[in-house]
Amino acid sequence: MGQNTIYLDKVASTNDYLRELLSNFKPLAEGTAILAEEQFQGKGQRGSSWVSEPGKNLTTSILLKPHFLPIAEQFALSATIAIATVNWLKSKTEQPVAVKWPNDIYVNSKKITGILIENKLKGSKIDHAIIGIGVNINQI
Repeated sequence: MGQNTIYLDKVASTNDYLRELLSNFKPLAEGTAILAEEQFQGKGQRGSSWVSEPGKNLTTSILLKPHFLPIAEQFALSATIAIATVNWLKSKTEQPVAVKWPNDIYVNSKKITGILIENKLKGSKIDHAIIGIGVNINQI
């Protein structure tokens, strides 16, 4: 995980960038991560946007290949990512951390994190998942 990390100064969307890499340079290693200093067209659920100030946030997208996971169990992936993110945040703060299912994380009752998972399906399984995580860590 994270052995292939690409750091960008500025990008429209880390999810879109990773998707483009997948379409142009297949195969990419599972765990490939895109991190950006500035993301100016971040995406949220149902077409909403994720707003983040340059240099004040963690904006990343990670490629996972959960071929074993049936389509009907996609929520298990979402829950795992949310819980892992909560555990990481709890290691960084003493403030209360909570999930608003399925994709928002709050610290001290303020939304600090959004998770956007975009799955590519193949038959009855998930071929790959682009996991976008935005953490407004310095905007609270």
